[in-house]
Amino acid sequence: MKKSAKMQDRGFLATFLRRTGPAGPVRRAGFFTAALLFVTVLVVGLFYVRARMQMVEIGYEISSLENRNRDLKKRVNELMLEIASLESPGDLEKKASRMGLVFPPVGKVVHVP
Repeated sequence: MKKSAKMQDRGFLATFLRRTGPAGPVRRAGFFTAALLFVTVLVVGLFYVRARMQMVEIGYEISSLENRNRDLKKRVNELMLEIASLESPGDLEKKASRMGLVFPPVGKVVHVP
């Protein structure tokens, strides 16, 4: 099959357009539908990726807060032990004697009604 000289001058684009026909409303609607579908998938994909990133960030934050909570509970237990040891009567008596305080004689204690 020989191509005519006129066909050879037109080039590839002209041949393609001749075979496919002019871009009518149906062809344009298909293009816009495909473009809209592509944009929709792109937007949904971006929202999905952002949501996953936020979930990972929140997971790290939760882990960090759990570690801090554990450390604070440990510190509370240490402070409770320190309070218990400082409130013991034997410890208070030792500290008072180091400061020069002594128990008063039995007759010197006055009870107020």
